[in-house]
Amino acid sequence: MKRKHKLEKSILFRGFFKDLAARYSAKTAAVIWEDADRKLGRLETDHPDAERRDLTMVFPAVALYRAIEKNVPGDALEATRAYGTKVGQKYGNILRKVTALPGMPSLIWK
Repeated sequence: MKRKHKLEKSILFRGFFKDLAARYSAKTAAVIWEDADRKLGRLETDHPDAERRDLTMVFPAVALYRAIEKNVPGDALEATRAYGTKVGQKYGNILRKVTALPGMPSLIWK
């Protein structure tokens, strides 16, 4: 049975694999993904007192960046920026639609 990676459980980062496969190849993406998953586990082990935000946002981003840089030197910044922009636009569109509902902005601010 195939093990589920921690990154696949992440709402923010689980779509990154498809971007990696499109950018490089499925084989390279799988190598990066495995490496990033190991790095993520190591970060969590090395920092047991990490805050939830670190565990869900910072550590996965760092692990993916480091794995890309190791496997495709010099492209990590561009790859992570491109994915960040894509995800930011996606969630921005969702937020815009939600806040367009009557009364929603005031409810959110409360």
